[in-house]
Amino acid sequence: MGLAVTPAAEFRRAWAQVVAGDHDAAIDTLGCLTHGSRPSPHAVTQLCRILLSDGRSAEATARLRKAVDKHPKWAPPRDMLATLLLRAGASEEAEQLYRDALVGLPTDASARTGLGRLLLALGRGDDGIAELRV
Repeated sequence: MGLAVTPAAEFRRAWAQVVAGDHDAAIDTLGCLTHGSRPSPHAVTQLCRILLSDGRSAEATARLRKAVDKHPKWAPPRDMLATLLLRAGASEEAEQLYRDALVGLPTDASARTGLGRLLLALGRGDDGIAELRV
């Protein structure tokens, strides 16, 4: 009798692979959790953290864009993508990412908070505070 393959077991396996230095295997393991019948937003962000640690920011950004396009309500990939965009100097695109999420779901507290924090980071204090107060 084999062990059950659960998302939690796959996360543990992926991190064991990272610790062993086999990042490609960890990426493959987590990749299986990013699609299928029950994809995981946390698998996407963990996978992208590994990619970023390997200097593969373009691939991480592409995977995050795909996740956000397919699952616009997923906050962890959206927040990570916004951070990468901001660091790359694409602050307008990062802001639009949050604004688009709020058009789809105006009560999305994560998107509202993310937008407020982004605006504060950009030196637009009044706008940021206004978003955080909604």
